[in-house]
Amino acid sequence: MLSKAQLFSNTRVESFSILCRKLLSNVTLSICGFLTPNAKASPSASSPENPENGDSGLTSSTGTKHGKVGRPVKISPFYTLKAVLLMGLSGVETIGHFMRVDMARQFDLSQAHVYRFLNDTRKNWRKLIHIVSKSALRIVAPCYPEDKFNAFIVDDTVYHRRRSKKVELGCKVYDHVSNRTEKGFTLLNLAIGNSRTALPIDSVIISSADEKKQLRPADKRTDWRSHGGQSRRRAMMSKIAMTTEMIRDALKRGFKADKVLMDSWFGCNNTLIWELHDMGLNVVAMAKDFSQRFRYNGQVFYLPELRVLLKPAEETCKASPSGATCTVVGQMLVGCEPTKAQLDKNPHLEPLPVRLIWLKSYTENKELVLITTDTEATLEQTIMSYSARFNIEENFFNLKHFLHMESGSRARSFDTIRSHVALCLIRLLLLTVMKVGQERMTFGDAVYVVGEEVKVKPLSQAIERIFQSLMELPEKLIASHCIVKGKEREVMELVVKALRDIFNGFSQYVLSFIGDIADLLSPTGSGSHADPPKSPSVV
Repeated sequence: MLSKAQLFSNTRVESFSILCRKLLSNVTLSICGFLTPNAKASPSASSPENPENGDSGLTSSTGTKHGKVGRPVKISPFYTLKAVLLMGLSGVETIGHFMRVDMARQFDLSQAHVYRFLNDTRKNWRKLIHIVSKSALRIVAPCYPEDKFNAFIVDDTVYHRRRSKKVELGCKVYDHVSNRTEKGFTLLNLAIGNSRTALPIDSVIISSADEKKQLRPADKRTDWRSHGGQSRRRAMMSKIAMTTEMIRDALKRGFKADKVLMDSWFGCNNTLIWELHDMGLNVVAMAKDFSQRFRYNGQVFYLPELRVLLKPAEETCKASPSGATCTVVGQMLVGCEPTKAQLDKNPHLEPLPVRLIWLKSYTENKELVLITTDTEATLEQTIMSYSARFNIEENFFNLKHFLHMESGSRARSFDTIRSHVALCLIRLLLLTVMKVGQERMTFGDAVYVVGEEVKVKPLSQAIERIFQSLMELPEKLIASHCIVKGKEREVMELVVKALRDIFNGFSQYVLSFIGDIADLLSPTGSGSHADPPKSPSVV
């Protein structure tokens, strides 16, 4: 049976570093506050101070390299960001643990530098997620020409910090899954998706506005004008107000959608439905009993009262692209009552026309009710649209189980927590792009492939260093007068022949990671590392 590394070694899977260069750039980082103008950097092309994307003249605002006091060494923010993204996919959960293993040596970064990078209040992580998501959407959308990304998906999940006592802005949150009150935050996410996948475009950590419910209030030294201060202010807003702001910002950023998919917690709020309607967006959500009032035939009813008036007309509709079906009990066209604030502005405001659809639940002995403001859509279109909402639930599962969103950071600072959540979302976007077109590759397989890329890189560097040392051996022997004059060429040919035999004996999987060594063993002896060989036969 083939291992995962062998299974995907011959497929066209782009490396994580190439995806980082595709979706991230210096322009993106400068817009988001990651770059600060400074003196020209050193011209070294392969060092962390000036990596492959060539960002001389720009330096990180997080201090010195290795935490040493003295002249600061310029470290590219792109290099630091790519290194931190790879650290979270190495199989080691926290950055502190990662810095203690041998794999951390390949990044040549100190733990203090990484922590300063994550704890900077001047970085706009929210805008960075917007830009990376837009770049990912341009790559993923053409792969689904018939299934357009035309729906915003809103949902929240509990970000657990169960054993925390002094986390900044931490509070007690009710978990609907375990039916318990847990310590942590509420993570409000906004994604854009189709029936197959969902790409996160925004995320806000929600706490409590009541200081008595907070484990620790906001840091008094915070500059409230910075991005870190603004994120703290958003954390103390209500979820309904924050949802409206997130969707409005997404529309300003250029994301296009014609409907919003929500669960029953958001769908039972008439204020949110009316605000989304004013933005020109339709709503497809789940309704709740005794939470909303609807107008029918000039009278106001709750959902259980409307169910009594419903004329059953059962029919079967397609519910997902996989062919699953559901049973529709009936439907009814009613009016959604305006809120009191809207009636104060316009007393003659008419109810908003909405369609209620009753469905049979196959898991429980009850009926589900969908509410939609798109009254012209068919039953199948409405049900198929709402089934796409569960793609964001899959994102939450991947964030918590594969990307270690909850267990990957034990920081107390709110800035480090928000940067950690943003990094997890960027990893999710990059891995989603990586597995596009790979039908056999699951999200877990993509995480495994990137983890192997991080682990094998130090091995390839060690092997390349050994080969280079052996290539320099004849010159050292000549310099120490251990070789008779006139025999230098023969010694060099013997060493190169022995190294070629070793190199040709490697497996194809190893050759894919150490292909640069072939240039050292080429007949020309140029020693250039510019272009790796197309196949092992060149040596």
